[in-house]
Amino acid sequence: ISVTGGAQDFDLTSSQRVVFEAGLDAAAHSTNAWIVTAGSDTGVMKLVGRAMRARKSTQPLIGIFTIGVTVGGDALLGCAGETVPYAGGKAGKAGAPLSPDHTHFVLVDTGVKGKFGGSNKIRTGLETVLCANCRAPLVQLVVQGGPGTIQTVREAAARGHPVVVLTDTGGAAAALGAYVTHGDL
Repeated sequence: ISVTGGAQDFDLTSSQRVVFEAGLDAAAHSTNAWIVTAGSDTGVMKLVGRAMRARKSTQPLIGIFTIGVTVGGDALLGCAGETVPYAGGKAGKAGAPLSPDHTHFVLVDTGVKGKFGGSNKIRTGLETVLCANCRAPLVQLVVQGGPGTIQTVREAAARGHPVVVLTDTGGAAAALGAYVTHGDL
């Protein structure tokens, strides 16, 4: 299950949160799915991490993020394959901390600091290889989001992946719902 959407913090209503947490956990457990996000402790990635923690999920939750925008990322350089302490910090224009609720991380070093999105191609490639090796489909889950989310959904649909859009979360998800329902954004 590849989750995409809003990178900025946002809130769901209490009823949306309950349904989201239960639905994501049930989908992951019933299919033995891995869940993949960008892995930061902001926006939808934070929401997914907290949902899986609240449900005491044991499913792998993998974050694929650019180290050049990881708050505290310099301390992680050169630590490939190791378990290391991570202090994190506060999100800002130059970066975001990693989510403490993810079980695994793939940190992508693009050689550029302060530029978000550098891990997108690696993430797509890794998800494709994982699904092929496991003979499992990839399902794209969309929660809120902006223009980048629409591009991610377009690419997922072009590769033939099913896309589940939570239209009542707003943003790109609502725009995609309006397009599918009414043919306009």
